[in-house]
Amino acid sequence: MVYFTVGVWRCLKLVNQERPTLFYLCNACSGLGVIIVFDMKKIYFCLLACVVAFAGCSKDEDPGRSYTEQQEKALSVFNGTWADTQFSNLGDYPGAELQPDPDKIIFGTQNNKPVEIYENDFIEGERLLFSAFGELVYHSEGYEDVPCFYWLSNAADELRLYRTSTKKLYKKFALSIKSDTKMNLHDPDLSLPYIFVKQ
Repeated sequence: MVYFTVGVWRCLKLVNQERPTLFYLCNACSGLGVIIVFDMKKIYFCLLACVVAFAGCSKDEDPGRSYTEQQEKALSVFNGTWADTQFSNLGDYPGAELQPDPDKIIFGTQNNKPVEIYENDFIEGERLLFSAFGELVYHSEGYEDVPCFYWLSNAADELRLYRTSTKKLYKKFALSIKSDTKMNLHDPDLSLPYIFVKQ
């Protein structure tokens, strides 16, 4: 309002001049002009902020997507019961019939997105341990059935199993999925991988 009043006063003052040019008229209206320029600065700032915000978004990121493409492919085969044929009587090599019954993985529920698993620590408070992609039961012949959470690396080349009872790491494998019915799980303590086949 103050700028507008000053601008009008300048316009009236110019009327009494002998040569009111466009330059002087613009100067006279500069009070109103300041308001317009000030508002335009706001608009330019908003436009610039929007451009920066959109430029900061990567095309590779999909906010609606919870898993990588490789994880989704792996998770699509993580269902049903799988049995090891490498170290069991299911193998097709000489003497396989003398081997014990196979280790089995029985896949259970699968999460639509990773579920964060926390541990309550007296000193540190709540602490993130890992993200669970689902649950399974690992059946180890002659030992026990171990209910586990499972986690999968972004490239779907590593699988970790955590006991649901203690939230501690139970097994860790290098993963290689050969097809929708066959995958190799390589325990770092063994020279040969487990070869799990869907039953």
